[in-house]
Amino acid sequence: MGKNITHGPLHIHPDNYHHGLFIEYIKSTNGKKYWQYAHNYPQMGLQFTVRSLGDYAIYGKAFSILPFLEFNVWKNKIGILQIKHGTGIAFNTKKYHAIENTKAKAISTTINATTTLILDIYLMLVIIYI
Repeated sequence: MGKNITHGPLHIHPDNYHHGLFIEYIKSTNGKKYWQYAHNYPQMGLQFTVRSLGDYAIYGKAFSILPFLEFNVWKNKIGILQIKHGTGIAFNTKKYHAIENTKAKAISTTINATTTLILDIYLMLVIIYI
């Protein structure tokens, strides 16, 4: 779930939150290549995303696919801190049109670049029985 941020006076963004679903394929690296060892054995993956952009009538949906790397920044017995970064391509179902869709000024092409930068924190839950 997310919210659009207005970055110019002419852009009209929806008041609704946008939401979506993503599916990932993740593969752990084993250190056979030097860069894997040097970056603390990151995970490589491919992400497919479907998301609404707030107001479906104006902005439609976006479908994207992007490869990514997930780096382990900090890891110990209680948890893991990871940074995920990826860049790929997106397909939007609606775009700006001077007559039919004048409000969608933020999206002017059907094919767009997409990027992700995510900070993940995983904490281990421990149950101790006495």
